[in-house]
Amino acid sequence: MTGRILNSFPQTQNLAVRAIRLGRRARIFSGGTPDKSNLDFWTDGELPWIGSGEVNQRHITIPTTYITAEAVLGSATKLFPAGSVAMALAGQGKTKAMVATMGIDAYGNQSLACIANYKGDSNFLFWWLNCLYSEIRGLSSQDTRDGLNQTMVGHIPVPDYDFETQKAIADFLDRETARIDRLIEKKQRLVELAESRVHALVDEAISVPKVPRVRFENVVRRILRPVILSEHGELVRLGLFNRGRGMFKKPAADEEGMGDSSFCFVREGDLILSGQFAWEGAVALATQDEEGCVVSHRYPVYRGKEGVNTAYLLGLLRSGFGDFLLNEASRGSAGRNRPLNTWRLGKEKIPVPSGRLQLAIDRALAFECKLKKCSERSISLLSEARSAVITAAVTGRFDVGTRNKQGQTDRCRDEMEEAI
Repeated sequence: MTGRILNSFPQTQNLAVRAIRLGRRARIFSGGTPDKSNLDFWTDGELPWIGSGEVNQRHITIPTTYITAEAVLGSATKLFPAGSVAMALAGQGKTKAMVATMGIDAYGNQSLACIANYKGDSNFLFWWLNCLYSEIRGLSSQDTRDGLNQTMVGHIPVPDYDFETQKAIADFLDRETARIDRLIEKKQRLVELAESRVHALVDEAISVPKVPRVRFENVVRRILRPVILSEHGELVRLGLFNRGRGMFKKPAADEEGMGDSSFCFVREGDLILSGQFAWEGAVALATQDEEGCVVSHRYPVYRGKEGVNTAYLLGLLRSGFGDFLLNEASRGSAGRNRPLNTWRLGKEKIPVPSGRLQLAIDRALAFECKLKKCSERSISLLSEARSAVITAAVTGRFDVGTRNKQGQTDRCRDEMEEAI
């Protein structure tokens, strides 16, 4: 194997055994897609067929669709046998270079490589390729349009462990990653329960008998804190995630890099709406972390008037009722081009419950926000630990096949729990 290839995969430098090309240990091929215009290929089919997106399953047991025997004969699709490993050669977002084991016999498309007849444990191969994910993506380009090919896959180095060692490593990783994944799921579930508490309180506010309903424009103040760009150096702009997932910070920019937009300073407690994607639930409440940042004129900023808690307004707009209001106030027919009409939103009537219930929603949102931050930090640490465990195991730094296996497993757990 050439030094250039090895240098592309630094993990091979840590191996206690030699590395050889994957193409020498397995048969590698791609599939194809039957003609979409030929309905006979896709109607009442009985043969499983998968696209590149199915690698997200980790262990593929559910096909994308079914095709007919005529489709197989009339196209380049090939059978990916159960027990083989499928790798995405292309795909949107993170899909390219992701791998999954085949739990069923299924035909695949041209954006997948099948690694079959591997001379070793296919589950170990999955974990090894999972460890090399970033480096494999780099063999072509980070651009999702630049795909991998069979030759590139064949040049990927694999460690020359014996079968028993491969299986021991794979079994160890199955157990340990499952444990970490369960911890991550528990933390995600806690956040979901906190979100459910907010929704339940908002539903109570909406359903209270005889609760007054007041036009939105009469319960809020539109906030304008103009930014004079020439008086400042670099400023941090904010953007909003959809579905009430909070805000993100864009790279700091000076006057020249800010474009032609006008900007408004943000303060803690501001309710910010995305003028373009409010209909997708892009609403958020600024925290201390966003104090002093700016938003463009495309992001209307509000605060509740006396007797109206601004956090309550956020909870309301994140509810099904709020989603309806934002959709009604966002008109347009060109795909996602549905700008928010603030005048129309201002005319919508919203319930204004008691101060006690508004305060309860405020506190529930504050607890949810705090829990999210703690969970995100813990999940990040867990994800890093998961990657570290995979790398250490497949490169042999954990001697999972010896009598010391349990002691090293316990130390690994202790280290992860201490970090979390």
